Amino acid sequence: MAEMDDVKIAFIGAGKIAYSLVPAFIEKGFTVQSIISRDIKSAKDLADQNRIKNYYDNIGNDLIEADLIFLTVPDDSIEVVVNALLETRIRFDNKIIVHTSGAKSSKDISMLESIGVITASFHIMQTFPFLQRVAIEDSYTAIETQNESCFSLLQNISSRLNLKPFRIETELKVVYHLLGTIASNFLVEKFYNIENCYKKMNDDFPTSHDLLLPLINKTLENLMNKGSEKSLSGPIERGDLTTIKNHLAVIEGNSDFSLSYAAVSLNLVNLAETKGSIDRVKANELRKFLKQKIKELI
Repeated sequence: MAEMDDVKIAFIGAGKIAYSLVPAFIEKGFTVQSIISRDIKSAKDLADQNRIKNYYDNIGNDLIEADLIFLTVPDDSIEVVVNALLETRIRFDNKIIVHTSGAKSSKDISMLESIGVITASFHIMQTFPFLQRVAIEDSYTAIETQNESCFSLLQNISSRLNLKPFRIETELKVVYHLLGTIASNFLVEKFYNIENCYKKMNDDFPTSHDLLLPLINKTLENLMNKGSEKSLSGPIERGDLTTIKNHLAVIEGNSDFSLSYAAVSLNLVNLAETKGSIDRVKANELRKFLKQKIKELI
């Protein structure tokens, strides 16, 4: 296994994550040797942007020169890449192959050990929504591997990239990824709903950012300092069924939005009851109404 200062890196996959990782590695003095993508134009574009000489649309002998290979492909493409690596019949003794999936573990590429590979997963808790660079500094990195030398190398690499590495157990990967999905994707869903509501407003209405940013910031502050129970307010917390019905009436024409509202509200009933702001009788009344609404919408 190469020392950190001498490690040569290759990327299989030229998508969103690679657009952030590749320049980050190069800026910190690492050698990114090649970019591989099934779409040669994608490989060339990423290579050209980072002045990388080698780019390919197939997996071949060029990978022998790399010490560390990152699989920056979608989760459902990992198995395809693994099979392609196995089909080369090339020995990758003591090479490290790492995938960047949040939900999958090193076990999902463990069949590569038959050709000498050391496997790991390396996930940055950050969102990568665009095909352009995202600042990753100060983000946490979950490293999962059964090889101690590999863990030490990836930990040191993370630190050089100004990331915050920590070790995660294999069985916790899915829960860990669920946390990130709720924090990022589910938050996007809320803003999507806000945008739908704003379609009903006139031009004189304040913009969503102006109107809601102080509320959002205060809610985040409360959540960080006091937790979810003490941060809950609004109609569920008050047991205000009339307002809940009025809300649903406003969005009645959008069944997906209505279903989301009812499902989230149902979950918040549990929180309000735990908080003690509504009693069991009121909680059950809300649950009965919301479950019936969900049944109608499904």
